[in-house]
Amino acid sequence: MVRIAGYKQLISIKSRVISMHQWIKWNRYILVIVFLTIGSASCTSKQLVEEPKPPEIPFSSELDAAIDQVLAQNPDYDLGISAAVVFPDHSVWRGASGNSQPNVPVTTEMLFNAGSIQKNFEAALVLTLVEQGIISLDDPVSKYLPALRNVDGGITIRQLLNHTSGIFNVFEHPDFPWVKTGVDYSKSWEIEEVFNTFVSEPYGPPGYAQHYSSTNYLLITSIIEEATGSSVPLEITKRFLVPMKLDHTFISMGDLPPDEFAVAHPWADLNQDGVLEDLDGIPQTWIVSLTHPVMFSTPIDLAYWMQALYEEKSVLQPESMQEMLTF
Repeated sequence: MVRIAGYKQLISIKSRVISMHQWIKWNRYILVIVFLTIGSASCTSKQLVEEPKPPEIPFSSELDAAIDQVLAQNPDYDLGISAAVVFPDHSVWRGASGNSQPNVPVTTEMLFNAGSIQKNFEAALVLTLVEQGIISLDDPVSKYLPALRNVDGGITIRQLLNHTSGIFNVFEHPDFPWVKTGVDYSKSWEIEEVFNTFVSEPYGPPGYAQHYSSTNYLLITSIIEEATGSSVPLEITKRFLVPMKLDHTFISMGDLPPDEFAVAHPWADLNQDGVLEDLDGIPQTWIVSLTHPVMFSTPIDLAYWMQALYEEKSVLQPESMQEMLTF
């Protein structure tokens, strides 16, 4: 089973993998993608479009019960969950339970902000560029970017990808503008401004240890743009999303998905008063310019992506897969 970890601080989503081994003992190569959203107040919704369900699988009722159980175990909020499983024969199960907002149920076609799952696509893009000789994993940051505060120019692309750069994680800075009162969600941060304001001294020298840092992917995004003369969303879309027909996955530098797609509402306690506020429709420019591009997707699209990448190994060459899976 492949576990997909979501961006733990993301306001709209907690990604979770439900263990199905008690029902699924015949094959261990099953991809499970789950999105969870929190809802609590009333507002208008976009029209929801539900595709016909695929043929029933023998234990679909048990899978439906599993996501209902997840919601029952979280009684503090009105939760909604969407899940998908892809089996080795390409048959699928999709399920949804709960609400995106009061009286508006989550559906299997509803898009969620995928958070740091986007990093998986961006890492695959980097390795594709390595395969094409456009960049090298051993290239230093200084080859592509100007000097930045608290960044050793000798840090390699490989160290950015495997989080051994030692660079401080912007999310750990006490003044980082996360979800709180007064955040300017439409602000576009310049990279120099980010490092001067939110990047403290390194955790250690390059290669000293592994420490997860979203700041690494802010640099990765900038390096890709410099090396290709293009944007990360454009490259991921034309190289992966379009050829794989992932038609319910959108990546951008801050734009929200087209209006015809229903998007799960994000909720957060902005005033720390115990009451969640609906943040539907807020610009994503702030988080894009502080960390990485924003991706919206469905569990089934992400399950298909992971199956192609890890199980079928049809996205990257064997040498690149070895690099991706070496820890």
